[in-house]
Amino acid sequence: MGFVEAVKTCYGPKYARFSGRAARSEYWYFSLAHLLILLCWLGLAVATDTLVALRYAYIGYLQGSPDVAPPAVWAIAGVYLAYHLISILPYSAVTTRRLHDRNISGWYFLIYMILNYIPTFALFLPALDRMLPQFFDVAVSLAMLAIFIVTLLKGTEGPNRFGPDPLATRATEEIFA
Repeated sequence: MGFVEAVKTCYGPKYARFSGRAARSEYWYFSLAHLLILLCWLGLAVATDTLVALRYAYIGYLQGSPDVAPPAVWAIAGVYLAYHLISILPYSAVTTRRLHDRNISGWYFLIYMILNYIPTFALFLPALDRMLPQFFDVAVSLAMLAIFIVTLLKGTEGPNRFGPDPLATRATEEIFA
């Protein structure tokens, strides 16, 4: 599966499909596209000082100050938020299918996602931030590393409990094409 085909597949027919299996090429090409889009947004945010303005607006909010970020900053942040909300389902789905290819339940990825977003919620709830233990970031990092390593490994050959081998199916399609 090529770059464009992987992106079209993940944003198209398999947008929120958590069943089945995903080959490494599907997962990594989609992840590359996701990373490139995030890097473009980050470049725009750095060039326009969006991150600095949002930080000062957040600090002002916490201190009860009426300082607000300019509308352009909120627009850039809104574009990021919209992209993130649009991409969370296909990214979660393709990662779950990639875990399935290794014969691992996708529920492990849900646990990782919950752990990953707790610090994000802590930004808006200072009481939660104080409650997080010091080792929490280490646990999230280890979970991220484990998922990263699993997605690098070759999938199980032949069918497994999550469906047929995506590479075997692809080879059959190429023969009869």
